[in-house]
Amino acid sequence: MNTSATSNRSVRDIIVFLLGAGLAAIVLIVLYYTLPLGEADPTVVSEDDTSTIAESVEDSTQLPRQGSQSTGSYEGASLEEILNNYSRTFDRFAALYSLVSQSEEEQLVDLFNESLTYEYSESDDSWLPASIRRTILSRLVHVNDEVAGSLFHNLESEQQTTLAYTLARDWASIDLDRAIDFVSTLADNVQYSANRGILDLNQSLPIDELRTIANRLGDTNYVQNLVDRNFREEEAENPAEAWATLSADPNMLTQDNRSRINNIVNAWIKEEGVLVLDTVTEAIEDEDFKESITRYGLRIAAEDNPEAAFDYALQFDSGGGGLFGMSYNPYMYSILNEWAEDSPMDALNKVLTIDSTSQRNQYVENVFSSWVRHDVQGLVDVIPQLPSEIQDAARVSGISHLSRDSIDDALFLFDDIESDAKKGQAAMSIAFSWAEKDPEAALNWAQTNPNTESIRSQVTSTMLTSIATKDPEKAFNIALELPLNEDGVGLEASVLATLSYTNVDRALELLPKVRAGASQKTAYTGVGGGLAMQGRITEAIELGKELSEENQLNYYTTVGTMSLSGSMLSGLTGNEPEMDVFATLDAIPHEEARSQVAVQAIIMDQLSSSYSDEEIESLKEYVSEEDMEDLEEGLEQLESMPMPSIPFLGL
Repeated sequence: MNTSATSNRSVRDIIVFLLGAGLAAIVLIVLYYTLPLGEADPTVVSEDDTSTIAESVEDSTQLPRQGSQSTGSYEGASLEEILNNYSRTFDRFAALYSLVSQSEEEQLVDLFNESLTYEYSESDDSWLPASIRRTILSRLVHVNDEVAGSLFHNLESEQQTTLAYTLARDWASIDLDRAIDFVSTLADNVQYSANRGILDLNQSLPIDELRTIANRLGDTNYVQNLVDRNFREEEAENPAEAWATLSADPNMLTQDNRSRINNIVNAWIKEEGVLVLDTVTEAIEDEDFKESITRYGLRIAAEDNPEAAFDYALQFDSGGGGLFGMSYNPYMYSILNEWAEDSPMDALNKVLTIDSTSQRNQYVENVFSSWVRHDVQGLVDVIPQLPSEIQDAARVSGISHLSRDSIDDALFLFDDIESDAKKGQAAMSIAFSWAEKDPEAALNWAQTNPNTESIRSQVTSTMLTSIATKDPEKAFNIALELPLNEDGVGLEASVLATLSYTNVDRALELLPKVRAGASQKTAYTGVGGGLAMQGRITEAIELGKELSEENQLNYYTTVGTMSLSGSMLSGLTGNEPEMDVFATLDAIPHEEARSQVAVQAIIMDQLSSSYSDEEIESLKEYVSEEDMEDLEEGLEQLESMPMPSIPFLGL
């Protein structure tokens, strides 16, 4: 037995498992409008309270009714007449402006009340009622502010919120004191928008005068935010000087000043290019903060000059010299994603110039991954023109996307793949997607297609795993009818391994039906690992006693390792282990397995800091001399490879 290989393979298994534990975000788009009658202002408070007529016209998709085209003059003595006579947004508001500009107080009040009772058409835009009321109030506040305020007070809170900004701003343009008195009577949720209307109107005043108004309104944050914004604008005009001033005090280069630093970095990179990051990061002492600023700066640089960002980021690549020869770069994926979205061929041609094979292959896959998300057909179309050595990688990326919605197109690409390794990757995408929709057809393809022969067992296993998540009994019975693989293992073992993580009790019920020999040994290990993962250590250990002694080393090593993983993930799974690592080690009835599990625990501690120094020393007491040598070698390898953080695991 090669214990070194076993140990290193265990290291690999743990790291791959941990790196695969991450999750994906939600994009919220809010469309702001500026008020129809007031001045446009960059500070937007309420998305409903600030729409302009010009924007409304531009956004309108309604077709004009017959006879509703623009004319030199507009008619309509009521809101109903205007909305019936005109369908285009521009014409409607032109007619409304014409009417309210000529109306006296009584008619304005009638129009406003009509806007509250009028039954708007389903085809009308949702913002139309509030925009109409805003227009009427903007005129009425100039005619009789007291009446305008009274009508506003009679509205429901939600309606008030959509109008507060405009009314307060228009009122303040006539009589600031009365406007402030009015705003002070409003509910807090409405008053915020009204305050901003008054303050936005007066933000060009000297700062002391504006602060006086803000204090009267009880909105002191406004002035400070304005001062900060003006200060950031000044720093952005001369970022080099701003950085020299800020970095003169190292205590200022912390997360507390992140917004200010980002502002300077943003402006400086756009002015001078990505190389200014050298100056910035040289002054930052905290390594985590330095990495965060570098990531931000490279994202900014990639927007305008992705090639320069790429060249700069290359210095951070591990170059394939880390653990297992893997290449890792904490910044490159986001750069290539940005670049490939706009100019995928340029990005691809750039990464093909990389000398390191591991780096080049990884970056090629990054480009293809982004390319298929934005234009899968575009990638598929150019595959024949790509260098032959990367065509299979392009097909794999295309299949990963096409298999979700167009299995025929995915299968067409699959038949052109030459590399067995790439066939395996592509087949996994096909297997998971197709088996969920049509398991019989998927399995038939896996078993009969000549192009799956070299990976048939692997593909079929993946398909059965996918089926097992929905119908474990069906997957298990299908697996029993299929031949054993080249290692003599039946696919029912894979089905039970999958089932043991979702319904381990059902997996235990099916376990006696597994074919004897290697299938049984593999199935026991899978189910035992599932028990351990769920914290049921005692049951897992007892189950292993049914195996022959020669099969117990691998079984108990797996059980112990899975118990460690289950403990690490207990915050996510809710499965608290029934015993700690030392009790687990003592319960394992196999000395060599205890040593292997202790090695795994120590290695995992390098990623999670789960144990104290004293506990690490206690764990080492379980490790044999031979395994200790492998452990030390594994730790050295681990230290040589930069590892990404996994925040939700506390890593």
